Amino acid sequence: WSLTPSARRFLTDLFHQFDSDHDGILSLEDIDAIFSIIPEPSLPPWHPIRSRELFGEFFSSPSMPSVELPRSESFGDLGISQSLSASGITIVSGESFPSVDMSSIDRASLVSTPLSYLDWMGLWHTVSVISPATARAELFRLGHIEDGRTGKRRRGKKKSVTPSYESTPDSTLPSRELRVLLLGSPSSGKTALINSWCGRVKKPLDTRKTKKPMTSNTFVRLKRKNPKSNKGDEYETVVVHFIITEVPEAEAENQALRRKQLSEILSNGHCDLVVLAFDSTNSASLAYAKHLESTLLTEDLARVYVATKSDQCLPRKDDEEVEEDEWQPATVIDEAAMHCRELDLEPPMVTSASEDASDVGAQSEQETRMQELNHLACCGLKEPGFQRLRSKPHEERKRREASRRRNRKMIWFGVGVGMAVAVVGYLWTSGSSGSKGSSATGDRRGSRLGVGWFRTLFSRADAS
Repeated sequence: WSLTPSARRFLTDLFHQFDSDHDGILSLEDIDAIFSIIPEPSLPPWHPIRSRELFGEFFSSPSMPSVELPRSESFGDLGISQSLSASGITIVSGESFPSVDMSSIDRASLVSTPLSYLDWMGLWHTVSVISPATARAELFRLGHIEDGRTGKRRRGKKKSVTPSYESTPDSTLPSRELRVLLLGSPSSGKTALINSWCGRVKKPLDTRKTKKPMTSNTFVRLKRKNPKSNKGDEYETVVVHFIITEVPEAEAENQALRRKQLSEILSNGHCDLVVLAFDSTNSASLAYAKHLESTLLTEDLARVYVATKSDQCLPRKDDEEVEEDEWQPATVIDEAAMHCRELDLEPPMVTSASEDASDVGAQSEQETRMQELNHLACCGLKEPGFQRLRSKPHEERKRREASRRRNRKMIWFGVGVGMAVAVVGYLWTSGSSGSKGSSATGDRRGSRLGVGWFRTLFSRADAS
């Protein structure tokens, strides 16, 4: 599912080649120029018009970063019932108006927002996660040919031009990708949470009901301890791309199929982290998240609980100090914290997409977003150099028990080797120290001890 190094280099070169003003941003015209090589509609694979065709039969579809566009009077003349939006466009057709020529619609209105380098790469990671075969096919249409022997890549119809300017700083950073499943009860705030994390919507709470699983992407820059650094920078910056699939609750007749699809994704290793979202004002929402955890997740899958709508929670009263064993949860968040403590997980991450909540305190909305993404990254990444957070049930206890078992095996192995050496040494010395002048007696003693052949072997070696 992951993009190959050759594909990453090709996409990086493509970005720099078509960045017309060298500002590290692909404008709408630049994106049009990149995809002009493919037949109409010459649009990116993540655009709603093409994604319906490319990803209609897959578990999820890519979510295009976009802004709400104003209604145009010309669209009304064409018979379009809704304005272009983040979910695409809707075209009304009938016997009197069977179809609409897409080329007659303004291309600038079809591509929503300019893309930075990390946005550009994040969208391609999204396409590759949903369908690796589709990603390879789209890259081939743009001119990339994967050659396993030489790693060479070529671009058809248009010659690849090596940029004469420096690469963007982000393109030189190492990167990691995390596949995240966002699960939760209906109306638990999953879509608003996605909007808040991706940071592309001015009002995260302006959401629409999600019918099909949608995959979005965002990123965060994370510090990793550099083990190869002797002097100078002890930490290096790593870009972590999040490919987040929001899974809405299916209709009653499709629930069995949805559960089967989720089980296959989770059991086949197609997910790195599961986010269990629950409404912090509704205990039934938390019970639903716990039910999903118990029925879908194994102990080997990383998970993190996220409490949404925290701005609607009543402030907790300061009770008298009680012992830890006597403490009882007073809120839904407290109940979730107790559940996480029983499983030895990190406490639930408390969030809110409300603008009023983000204005409280000294932290800005962007800082809060970065902290939440850092928390998710540390829960999902387990490689050396990153801060490790508890995301698997009883992981620390299992690690300690495994370490004790290894140490116990090493101890018994050492004892066994020591005893074997002692026995051999004893038999050797006792067989050769009896009577140095009487070989017959020594031979008989060696025969009785069963090591005569052993002494004879070394005697012959010494004689030769």
